[in-house]
Amino acid sequence: MTPPLSRPSRRCAIPTKIKILLSVLVVMAAAAIAWTDFTGPRPDLGYIVVAIAAVMLLGLWIFPEAGGGKPTKRSR
Repeated sequence: MTPPLSRPSRRCAIPTKIKILLSVLVVMAAAAIAWTDFTGPRPDLGYIVVAIAAVMLLGLWIFPEAGGGKPTKRSR
């Protein structure tokens, strides 16, 4: 029998080292793509790339991870 689903504990969260690595990769990729867009014929696309990268980083660091699972029933 499988254990019941519950809220994730703090130790199940993404480790800070992994978050930092992902952040660096996102910034490097966004910088490379934005640079090619800014130097090309349509520099407005570079702003879109920067905005998407900012939202990705905001979501990684600010918003909590999804808990998943079914909510427990409350007894009356």
